Order: sequence, then C-alpha cells, then structure tokens
Amino acid sequence: MTDSLAHGHRDNRLLAALPPEMLVQMEDDLQQISLPRGMVLLEPGDAVNNIYFPQTGLISLLIVTKDGGTVEAATVGREGGVGLQRGYGPRRSFTRATAQIGGRFSAIGAKRFEQLVSDQPALRDMIGSYTEVALAEAHQLAACNATHDATSRLARW
Repeated sequence: MTDSLAHGHRDNRLLAALPPEMLVQMEDDLQQISLPRGMVLLEPGDAVNNIYFPQTGLISLLIVTKDGGTVEAATVGREGGVGLQRGYGPRRSFTRATAQIGGRFSAIGAKRFEQLVSDQPALRDMIGSYTEVALAEAHQLAACNATHDATSRLARW
C-alpha cells in the first residue's frame, strides 16, 4: 500500500485502531472512493454488499416511514463504519444510508470483509466494541429526544 493511500485509510479512526499488520492485510481490498452529498448507499431491505468507513464525509442512517418520510436514527463519521454487521455473515440493511456530507471514504466488499472478520480476532473485537458504543449512543439519543426541546436536540448535529 502506498503511504499516502494507507494514510487515507487511517483517516478513519476504526481502521487506524487496527493493528498495522491487519491494515496491511486489507490493503488490496480497501478502496478509497469519493461520494457526493446525497448519494444513497443502502435502502431498507438491501443486501449489505459493501462496508463504508468515512474519512472526511458523514453518512446518515435514516428510518423510512410508511408515508415515505425519513427520520435520522444515527450519523456515522470518521469514528465508525456502515455495514460492519456484514462481517458476521449475509445481512440486510434496516435503514437508508445516505452520504449526508460528501467526501472521501474507504470501502471494502462484504464477502472479503466477512472472510477477514472470520480470520482476524482484532477485526471481530472492533465490530463488537463499535456495536456496543453505537447501541449506547442510540439509548442516549432516545432519552434526549424524549426529554429535551427541539433547540437542544439540534445541538447534537
């Protein structure tokens, strides 16, 4: 991996937290891509075929309502990844994933990611830890939405 490309992947904090040899093992499979604002990566029910690690952009995870409206359930920036659950086997998306802020992203195909997760305890541990934090954030968000006014809730953004 060229140093500049490796540096780009390390701009994502999850990838940067992996042991260096793990990132080297992923080098042939990780791609650095640019996504424009508004690009839809997943719709509810879609098979998760790629995992996205934001470097400079932001992904919104949106719940789609019966009338076609959306409610933002979470945002994922350079601290995280979208589609990580695919490391444990075939999965479908529960949300619409949209590039809320365009930018650079690292991406890897889901089948290869699943193989790496199967072979690498460090990667499995990363997914488990990230999932725990995401669940805690979801609980906090639910509590804040129930107890704070709209102005206070907008401060989260």
